[in-house]
Amino acid sequence: MKRRNGLYKQDMMTNIVGSDRSNGVDRQIGDYLDNYYDDWIDTPIPALDGQTPREAAKSSEGKRMLEDLFDYMHHLPNTVPFPYEKMKEELRI
Repeated sequence: MKRRNGLYKQDMMTNIVGSDRSNGVDRQIGDYLDNYYDDWIDTPIPALDGQTPREAAKSSEGKRMLEDLFDYMHHLPNTVPFPYEKMKEELRI
């Protein structure tokens, strides 16, 4: 079951544009990121042995793999911050 409730949008937009403001473009970017992260959590990930993050979070081994994946991702250069803490909260890890 996917969550489509904008869990990440406000944090992401504050990080991207540096304020709490929202104009049309900011909302479009926020909507895109919300959809991307909502879909990511239910997408099979090779680093999780083909499981989705949601599936992996159901076992202790999967949780360890998720923690390793998040740690790896955290050290990659990127232009859009990944909502690690929000994902961990969503996955209950």
